Order: sequence, then C-alpha cells, then structure tokens
Amino acid sequence: MTSPPASPEVVLRTRALLGLAFVAAVAACGFDLVDRLMVHPDGGHEHVVPRLLAAVFAVSAGAAALEAFLDRAGRDHPRAREMRLLAVGLAVLWGGQAVGYVVTASSPLLFQGWVEQIPLLVSLPLLAGALIRICGPVGMTAADKRMAALDSAVAVLALAVVWWQAIVPRWVYPDASSAAWERLDQVVMFALGAVVLVIAVISRRIGSLPFGQLALLMAGLAVQVASDTLGQVLDIADTGSAITWSILGYSVAAALLVAMAHRPAVEVETPRQLAAREFVSIATPLPPAGPGPLRSMRDYERAAIVAALAATGGNKVHAAAMLEIDRSTLYKKIRDFGL
Repeated sequence: MTSPPASPEVVLRTRALLGLAFVAAVAACGFDLVDRLMVHPDGGHEHVVPRLLAAVFAVSAGAAALEAFLDRAGRDHPRAREMRLLAVGLAVLWGGQAVGYVVTASSPLLFQGWVEQIPLLVSLPLLAGALIRICGPVGMTAADKRMAALDSAVAVLALAVVWWQAIVPRWVYPDASSAAWERLDQVVMFALGAVVLVIAVISRRIGSLPFGQLALLMAGLAVQVASDTLGQVLDIADTGSAITWSILGYSVAAALLVAMAHRPAVEVETPRQLAAREFVSIATPLPPAGPGPLRSMRDYERAAIVAALAATGGNKVHAAAMLEIDRSTLYKKIRDFGL
C-alpha cells in the first residue's frame, strides 16, 4: 500500500512550467550562439534577449520546484518541514539566478559569475540541511552513525583530492577582475558536491528514501553539479557568452527533482529495489554501508517495516495498513526484530 502521488492538476501545472523552462533555456542558448557567430560592426553584442530568456527559464524552474515540493510536504507529513525547506532552497537558487539575469540584462559585459554564485551560496545551507534530513535513514544506532560519519569523511576527502587536483586546475577565469568570484565558486561548488556525496553515502543504508525516489533525487543533484562544473572548465562555455549554457543541464535537473516530488510520499521498497540498494552499497568504493549485505527475506522484511514506520511517523496502525498486515502481526514482528 502506498500513499497517493501528486494530483493530476499539480503534475500538469509543474510539467507546463518545466516545459516552459526547457524551451526558454534552449532559446536563450540559441540566441546567444547566433549572436556569438555574427559579426557586429560596432563590436557590441546582443545580451538582453538571451538574458531575459534565461530569466524565464530560472523563474519557471524555480516555480515548478516550489509547487512540487510544497505539494509533497502536504502529503509527506513525517518529512513536511524538510520538504518545505527544500522547496524554498530550490526557489532561492533558481529565483536568485532570474534576478541576476534581469539586473544584468542591459550590461555590455559577458556572463558574470555572481549571477549563479550568490544564489548558490545563499541556498546551499537550506538545500544541505533539507537533503541530508530527507535522505537520512531512520532507526540508526550509535554505531551506524559513527560508520556513516566515517563513510562521509572518506568520501569528502576523496572528492577534495579529485576536485583540487583535477577540476580546479582546469577552471577557466574569464578575466582578472572575476578571479575572486571564481575562487568563491570553486569552494561553493565543492561544498555542494560534498553534500551530494554525503547524501549518496548515508542513503545507501536501509531506512532512507525508497530507492526509486532516491535515484531521481541523486540524478537531479548530479546533473545540476555536473552542468555547473562543465560550464566552468570548458573554454567554449561561459567565458564568451552572455549567459551560462549550463541552464540546459539545469532544466534536466529540475525535471528529475520535480519527478521525485510527484511520487507517493509512502512507498515500500520491493525486494528488487532493496537488492539494487545493496548492489549500490557494495559497488560504491567506500567503507561498507553497515554490518553486512542483506542475505535473507528476514532482512527484507525488517527493512520494509522500518521504512513503513518511518513513512508513517511511527504510527503502527497506519504502518500495518500500508504493509497490508494486521496490527497484531506487526506488533509481533516489531518485538521479534527489536525495533
């Protein structure tokens, strides 16, 4: 048994906003490309149209994320506060970019990094706090938490080595005046990447988000980070443009995140999904995600009960209904599993 997904009306409105965001992003990049290829006798370039189109993208993406996650908060009572916080964080991220594009619309300068960097810096604490709490497993023991902290530390240290040895040396600086903003961007982008990696590490454990929802969430975050990073390390990307072409990737990221928000608030993982989570846990080159892999149906059964109790806020009556078993059976299994 699952809870209802987003209503058809919410899905229709958010998909329309996402469609508008994607069309605006493509049009903005198209106008920018044509302008870069054209020869202007006066040496000037057309920045107003692509920047206003980029602002339309950002407003539409932010509005879609805001509505989708506020709707999810209304259906996901145990995670309602975190979902609202995530909705606000995404609205600040993309809405802030829209403000930046409007403010710089008539500027003769090329793309200015602070248009992205300031909104990301402001929204990062909101996004990090919400995402870690949403994805964090329930019922973790003290030993589990210590292992999760060790996992996270190893992952972040590994990312730091890759980031400053492989990514930062390839960073493109448009001009000397932007060096400070670009160094700030390197730190903020690393922090966002670290948050994504920590989420991936802690969510490998049973009791976090259902694997299908987790996959959509992680894919959206990964696309967002990868798009921004590519825009910074490719010479043909942000350095000669009126806008950042990363908005093409951002539109995909927004669609993946909204798709996750549309899912039912309560979903019990199937054995196949649990097996997929186990595979990811074993395949990820980090410390093991717990005392050992799942090996029996008893492990799957316990995981399903933990997920049901987490999804219903510990309400055993609702958890039994979701699992489609009677309450006495649930009480017995809770005692047997020591939950």
